[in-house]
Amino acid sequence: MPFCFNIDSKLDLCYTVAEGRITTRQVARLVAAFPAEPAFHEDIDTIYDIPASAQVDLEGDEAMDTLAETVRAVRARQPYHVASVVRTQEHETLFQAAMAILSPKAEVRTFGERADALAWLGHDPARTTRLRRARARMDQERNGSPAT
Repeated sequence: MPFCFNIDSKLDLCYTVAEGRITTRQVARLVAAFPAEPAFHEDIDTIYDIPASAQVDLEGDEAMDTLAETVRAVRARQPYHVASVVRTQEHETLFQAAMAILSPKAEVRTFGERADALAWLGHDPARTTRLRRARARMDQERNGSPAT
């Protein structure tokens, strides 16, 4: 799966990092996996951090409908917030499509920097040491290095 995620109950934040080729179906599988995590709840704030190297493949209406159904099943209550840190126009297009299918249930915004996304979600970017550690651990796991 092209995603790693960490749900931090103290920050009340789900932080997801993508890599490689991202399809609509893979996003749906990722969202469907969230409820298995004990710290997940329906209105947890979420950040999707998409590096410029990630390739987005929007697979058409059927896949977008599947994604919408999956999100609605997992996120039954409203409102909740999703911040997307995007580095390319293609990535922004993916999350604009997400906004269209999730409105008015979710408020989805795109940002060029992680600090801006955190601030919009109400987190002080300077005080998110736990998030930086989670990101470093996810990077280590993706690269096959043991976490420290």
